[in-house]
Amino acid sequence: MTQGTEQTIWTSAPFASFIGLLVGLILSFVGFIAAGVGHGSYVIIGLVSSPLGTFGNVLIALFGAPVLWGLFAYLAATAAQRNKRRSFLALMALHYLTLIPIWSNPDGFGDWAYVGGITRDRVMLGFALYGIAQIALWALFARAKIRGRDAGVSHPEKL
Repeated sequence: MTQGTEQTIWTSAPFASFIGLLVGLILSFVGFIAAGVGHGSYVIIGLVSSPLGTFGNVLIALFGAPVLWGLFAYLAATAAQRNKRRSFLALMALHYLTLIPIWSNPDGFGDWAYVGGITRDRVMLGFALYGIAQIALWALFARAKIRGRDAGVSHPEKL
């Protein structure tokens, strides 16, 4: 690995973390709006905070989501390193798999019955922004992995 490559990787990681934090704040805000001060649906908060939503605590989910998304972005940006790449993949698998128990609890973040009317539009906005954020996150991961492979940071045939 050359000095310039290492510097590029580590320079982009703090910036990606900051952007991830901002994305997490935006997603949490949309989830808060969809929750309608307790008169809407908490589905989006459960989505964007997974796996933190398994605790069933709205405050942990709301305030933890930005930190979680900052971590997602950091690990994606440093995917050229095998241990960071594996950590990212494990965390994303945990993120997706814990949605099942999070959304299965109608007393928590699985209050699907409240998705209707104005709340439906807010929930759909949350899903749309989440989808865009996921695409950007995986694109960052792929970019970092390819740049690392091209720079000789890790072996392409290995995870």
